[in-house]
Amino acid sequence: MAKSQARDPELNRTSAGGNRTGAVRNGASRGPNRAARRRGDTRRPWWRHPAAIIGSLIALAGIGFLIQSHRAGRMSGAVQRPTNSRGPGGSEVIGSVGAPVLVEIYGDFQCSRCGQFQRTLEPQIRKLVDQGKVRLAYYPALTRLESLPSANAGICAGDQGAFWPYHDYLFAHQLPENSGAPTSDQLIQFGRQVGINSSAFDTCVRSGTYNGWVHQISAQSGARGVRILPAIFVNGRMLSDPFSALAAIQEALKAHD
Repeated sequence: MAKSQARDPELNRTSAGGNRTGAVRNGASRGPNRAARRRGDTRRPWWRHPAAIIGSLIALAGIGFLIQSHRAGRMSGAVQRPTNSRGPGGSEVIGSVGAPVLVEIYGDFQCSRCGQFQRTLEPQIRKLVDQGKVRLAYYPALTRLESLPSANAGICAGDQGAFWPYHDYLFAHQLPENSGAPTSDQLIQFGRQVGINSSAFDTCVRSGTYNGWVHQISAQSGARGVRILPAIFVNGRMLSDPFSALAAIQEALKAHD
């Protein structure tokens, strides 16, 4: 045994003094938990937190559905483009063409985070639209199939010149996530509440006229790097945090000045 130690002084130093290289190798084989316990660090790794797991699953579900929409958009063949969607990329748009800042929103009428954004930040963005500082474009996209009837109905409302009132009504009466899609009769009644009294609107809602277009918009979002909704672009740059939109807009306005 003494001969073995003499032949391998490096091993001897590791045993006696805790050579760093050996410590790293030992940690790699046994994991960081022992060192963390010696430091008194009792925090659980992220994968043992239920909230983190649920959030990750929701994000993965959203990514999966956007991929499915991308495939559906490629396979849908002839897609009917709305005549009233005159914004960039076929979006619904309000605001002056000469506004210095373009804000683009990809949203889902039944996405709770999208509803939160609409209630908290979008009204402030709309004030900037009224002041001529922002042009606002909206893309009805999907995170789940049950949102498709609402997205189609919103575009049908756009054909009647009422996309934005209908958009506001849908978010104000948003159904809980994963509670199922509103019926055609409900969506048509929502239209009546914002002044749409048109048989063309009713037919558009019932027939899913723009279902293919909604899938194409969702595919477009995936091609632009969108993985979760809402997604916000300010002058073509996607924000890592959609709820930082006001700060990004102010920064863009300052750069324009």
